[in-house]
Amino acid sequence: MRGVRMFFLPVMLLVAAGGCSHREGPGDIVYTGWNDLFVIDTAEGKISKKIPVGARINDIEPAGDDRVLLATVKGLVVVDPSASEVTRTVPLGILDSVEYDEARNLVYVLQHPGQDPDQSKGPHKIFRLSGDDYRQEADLYLEPWTYDIFLSPSGKEIYVTHLAGRTVTRVDTERMEEPEKIWFGEGEQWEERMVLVRHIAFSPDGSAMYVLEQGEASPTCLWRYSPDTGEMVRNCLGEKAKIQGMVVSPDGSRIFANGLSELVVFDSAGKEVSRTPLGVEHRWIAMSGDARTLYLTADPAEDKGLITCVDTQGNIVRELEFPSPMSTIALAGDREQAAP
Repeated sequence: MRGVRMFFLPVMLLVAAGGCSHREGPGDIVYTGWNDLFVIDTAEGKISKKIPVGARINDIEPAGDDRVLLATVKGLVVVDPSASEVTRTVPLGILDSVEYDEARNLVYVLQHPGQDPDQSKGPHKIFRLSGDDYRQEADLYLEPWTYDIFLSPSGKEIYVTHLAGRTVTRVDTERMEEPEKIWFGEGEQWEERMVLVRHIAFSPDGSAMYVLEQGEASPTCLWRYSPDTGEMVRNCLGEKAKIQGMVVSPDGSRIFANGLSELVVFDSAGKEVSRTPLGVEHRWIAMSGDARTLYLTADPAEDKGLITCVDTQGNIVRELEFPSPMSTIALAGDREQAAP
């Protein structure tokens, strides 16, 4: 990503009124942005609110009707969208990602080491914060080159992916100590070809975890892993696809993987179903409230704020284009975590 401040201009649309939504009436409300938080009404196809943040946004996590949590290069930023204002900034250094456990009202953030958000030097750190006052309850150091954190549907584990290697680290969210490594792949960890494991998605009931394995000179493979039994099943694509994010349908029958310049669809067993070319590179993905539309945001390197809407059959429905690059995307009120 480029950490360049982009100036906001009047919104330019590529579509007619109705936005990305297939349905009549109100569309989804999504959050995205760069140095500002954008609130976008997909039915209207426009930015309804722009809330200045003043720092690059790395991750967005809705936390109830009155809070949106932002992992930024200046710490955790709490936004009240209804009031269009930042209500709190928790100075925890550079944060790469944030997760929220609604059932327990807890916040987890991944702290980036060093002073440069685009370089990883030294060990990362996970903080567990109280969701009421963002007080630090616990922390845990992780090895260098950590990539992202994923909270399990039960809220009992955090899974950590890395910039290098084939392991996923599992952290007990209550004890926050003695992380366990889960090995994915065949052969040695360090080979002539680098194989990476960075992206994770869960089935709705938490019985399956989908893990992407990909390398520069090897096919992309999707692992279906059972957290309860440890069973692993791998299916590989015929060619590589650089996956940047995944979502799972509410019934667990489809996994949608954002492969930069294409959308790859898998079935629940991890076998490829279809691919859709996207034209330009995309990086983040979210699913609509009615589970009929996928929202994909263009990579900031494309120098455009593009949201591509794709139906779950793999057809591009509409495109919304804005003058500012966008980062991650999240739906208002979207909660993946379930009560135990």
